[in-house]
Order: sequence, then C-alpha cells, then structure tokens
Amino acid sequence: MLAAVTPRDGLAVAFTAAPVVRKYSSTGALEFEVRLDGEWVEELVDVSMKGRGAWGEYVGFNLTTDGVNAFTVVTGLAVDGETGRIYCLVGGKEIHVLAPNGAVLVVLAPASDSVSFNSLSFVDGVAYLTDMRRLYMARLPEVPDGR
Repeated sequence: MLAAVTPRDGLAVAFTAAPVVRKYSSTGALEFEVRLDGEWVEELVDVSMKGRGAWGEYVGFNLTTDGVNAFTVVTGLAVDGETGRIYCLVGGKEIHVLAPNGAVLVVLAPASDSVSFNSLSFVDGVAYLTDMRRLYMARLPEVPDGR
C-alpha cells in the first residue's frame, strides 16, 4: 500500500497489487474510490491474477504478508500540494492524474516502451521519477482540472 498526504491533511491511498485509489478526509471518512483502467492496467492485473503475462515468464512478483504472490500494479503515488491532484505511477510506465474529486484527468505515458520507473514524488510542480540508476525531473504538462 502507498499513501500520500493531501493538501487539507487527508490521505490518498493506492493499493500496490490492485488498480485502486482511495482518498480519505482528515477525519478518516472515505471521499472516493477510483479503479484505474486502461490497456496497460488490465495487462498488469492479468499478470497478477494468472501469474504469467505476454512475456511468458513470472515477472515483478512481491510476497505479501498473507503469503500470496501479487504483481505490483501501482508503483508510485504522489499528491501535488498546491492543486490537490493525485499522481499514480502504474506499472512503472504510466502516470494517471486524478483531480481532487477523483476524476481521471489524463494518463501520461512515455514515448518509449523501454522506460520503466520505480518511484514517483512531486514537489513544487515538478515530478521526480527514478529508475534503478537515475533520478529524472519532469515538469508535467498542464492538465485542465476537470471540475
């Protein structure tokens, strides 16, 4: 599970083995639950459920506390402190941008399939992504807020 504090002391939570994001208020009330979707998400879920993907090998498995193997679907979570937008790094490849109300605003994906990130943070309008060797800084494109 990944968690990030929202601008009004709430909490955004993403489940690493499922494409689900929840937002809680500062009092702990559930404000929304969103299931992320798309072709890449479904491929990751398929790999998680069946244990094999298009690659034909077991890949990316983590051992959970109950002893069940699960594929990591959501690999990073960050909240923009100014806008309240929630950024979810999915499978190290796509960034799903959610409005503070849970509406999916856009899915950002790299131009190359050879890119795979393992973490995401967001500070002062700049996204910081890491792979196994480098830290990348990216100013993400402006996205309408969808309200």
